[in-house]
Amino acid sequence: MEKQKELSVILDTDIGPDCDDAGALAILNVLEDMGEAKILGVTHCTSSIYGAGCIDAINRFYNHGHIPIGILKTEGFLVGEEYEKYNRYVTENFDNAYKDNNAPDAVCLFRKLLSRAEDGSVTVIGIGPLINLANLLDSSPDEFSPLSGDELVELKVKALVVMAGRFVADNNGQLLSEWNVLMDIPSAQRVFHDWKSPIIFSPWEVGDPIITGRTLMHGTSENNPVKKSYELYTNGQGRMSWDLITVIYAIRGGCKLWELSENGKVTVDKEGVTWFKPSNDGMHYYIKNLAPVHEIEEYIDILLVKTSI
Repeated sequence: MEKQKELSVILDTDIGPDCDDAGALAILNVLEDMGEAKILGVTHCTSSIYGAGCIDAINRFYNHGHIPIGILKTEGFLVGEEYEKYNRYVTENFDNAYKDNNAPDAVCLFRKLLSRAEDGSVTVIGIGPLINLANLLDSSPDEFSPLSGDELVELKVKALVVMAGRFVADNNGQLLSEWNVLMDIPSAQRVFHDWKSPIIFSPWEVGDPIITGRTLMHGTSENNPVKKSYELYTNGQGRMSWDLITVIYAIRGGCKLWELSENGKVTVDKEGVTWFKPSNDGMHYYIKNLAPVHEIEEYIDILLVKTSI
């Protein structure tokens, strides 16, 4: 049986405001080691000066220090102690190449990586606000490609898999906005309304009941920056698995744990609420939990424990 070709991936993360980004990056590194993914690059989508260092420290833990990293150059977007509960500590206390935050611009890195890729070959995974992805769409021709950002995405991207949105109403029958969308509504509107490839949404209600990460506290090494991230953020109590599920689905698909909705079109209103309308020609889908909660938790935690080296 022919070995499945690894999936080329660019990850866009806001690592810092929540520790599930650290767990998601850990699992992506594990899947690269297993030959299922090829991480072309990782971009950071807040203005925190500790994002690149935290990303690189986790990558280096898996001996993947070669992975290029790009950062948001806009100042003042999601900075301060509230959004740096672990990424500052990881940057300052674990080996990484970005203690002085000298990473390149995220959009430049995106354009460089996409221009070198085969047409229709790159899966983009978004696990943060959509500012970098909107900036990519808005980007102009440069030394890497004569194409606009919209054209480059349409030519090179196979799919966008994104942790965003809420498609199940609350107990009062109301649809609520989801954090990644709410933090930058115009960027979410730009991406979800204009992105020219299939988009798979991993919504809030899928990851919310799935608590993982407690296994990191027992039997994993103290030099593990992912363990430290969860320890600092949750005091070892585990965390919802929004971003981890997004990464796993992007690489492995449903795994008999999740199922995909019918196709349709997602729109974002001025309050940041995401609306899904079924459509035969729509290229948007969203994930739904299929297996019991404990089965999904166990599956994810097995991958997280592989961070023990």
